[in-house]
Amino acid sequence: MFRHFWSRLRWNLCAPEYIFRPAQLLRRARRRLALHPPEVCRLPWGLDLRLSPGEMISRSIARKGIYDLVLTETVWRLLDEGEYALDVGSHLGYVTSVMAARVGRRGKVIGLEPHPDLFQELRRNVERWKEARNAAEVVVLNVAASDVAGAGFLRIPPDWEANRGVASVLAQGQVLAEKDRKCPARRERLDNLLEANIRVGVAKLDVEGHESAVLRGAEGLLGRRAIRDIVFEDFGRYPTAAMLLLEGFGYTVYSLAKALWGPRLAPADRSGVPQWDDPNYLATLDPARAVARLQKRGWAVLKNR
Repeated sequence: MFRHFWSRLRWNLCAPEYIFRPAQLLRRARRRLALHPPEVCRLPWGLDLRLSPGEMISRSIARKGIYDLVLTETVWRLLDEGEYALDVGSHLGYVTSVMAARVGRRGKVIGLEPHPDLFQELRRNVERWKEARNAAEVVVLNVAASDVAGAGFLRIPPDWEANRGVASVLAQGQVLAEKDRKCPARRERLDNLLEANIRVGVAKLDVEGHESAVLRGAEGLLGRRAIRDIVFEDFGRYPTAAMLLLEGFGYTVYSLAKALWGPRLAPADRSGVPQWDDPNYLATLDPARAVARLQKRGWAVLKNR
């Protein structure tokens, strides 16, 4: 118990976000002292993001200048300039911005956000990047990726205002808890949203338990190997339905772990991964490429551009 506590405390105090970007500590102190902290954060890759005061993800970005470092670095390393990228569950557009900066002017990013309020904030952030010199074209859609098309609902839990990343597509027959709310949302299959000739370098899924439904709605894309790498969150234990589906289409699944000198690939069953690491995974059609990209030391996304 004590060793577990000490390991986590040491890791929080020695965060790469501060060690490799020490000026962020000063920015954090200035923000805490400000009577009216700025609502717009300049991200390390040069794009601005308007935050949502009081919300968990926004607080993390304001504090560290970045959110979910391992996922961010993984997306950055796996993408190449000029590629297509897909962000399913865009929220305010944080990962969308990573993708837009990485693929550059010759690339394109498609972002999906089903919640109407978040979508408006996402769209305003995307508008900010149009004047950026090296940002890709970004198309955002107010839809929820799923295995069926048509009208549906999002489940909105009672703590949504504090963490607006926890809304999820309400499954057929799912009963709401007493304090849950629901919000109308349009559902669509990824197979219907992407043109047949599109090849996606990296897709990110953050859909709060709806992963397997999203992937079932993309079986055409998966079957023709149109998405090389998929980075996704999954709170289940290996092998989940989403992981089995991906493996059935020829993907190799890894869990993502955090080390001081960079992200690392670990077994899909998360053996050897600290329990406090975020439950992020990579499914790839090109494991040799992914291993080569992720074994390099350092954090590219912590370098100011």
